[in-house]
Amino acid sequence: MFLAFFSTGGGISTAQKVFAKSQYSSNVEQFVFFGYLIAFLITGCIVLVYKFNGTKFNFKATGKNIFLVLLIATSLGAYQYFKTTADSVIDAIVLVPSISGLSTTLQMLSGRMIFKEKFTPRQILSISIGVFAILVISI
Repeated sequence: MFLAFFSTGGGISTAQKVFAKSQYSSNVEQFVFFGYLIAFLITGCIVLVYKFNGTKFNFKATGKNIFLVLLIATSLGAYQYFKTTADSVIDAIVLVPSISGLSTTLQMLSGRMIFKEKFTPRQILSISIGVFAILVISI
């Protein structure tokens, strides 16, 4: 299962880069829409397979859960839109490490804001060094 997820993610990234460099790169919305449609269909197939195997799900569709799912989908859609747009303008050797460093920083900040995590000076230093190293590699 892990190999399928890994290859799917790599396939989507490759397709996104090819799309961004193609003649259709001005229609970024189409790529994002079809990407989410395909992901929805694949997820539906996986859920059906688990259902047929008798797996029980404990997810309850409360207002808070639906709001969080929509918030996550919206943020991922915005990310895909801007990444596809950036793929057509910025070389991948610069873009990918920059996004990686930025996502690490955003994850750290969201962990602090949402989960009230407290960071030690050592953790902050290690995250800073990691982000700096990623940015230096991309230069």
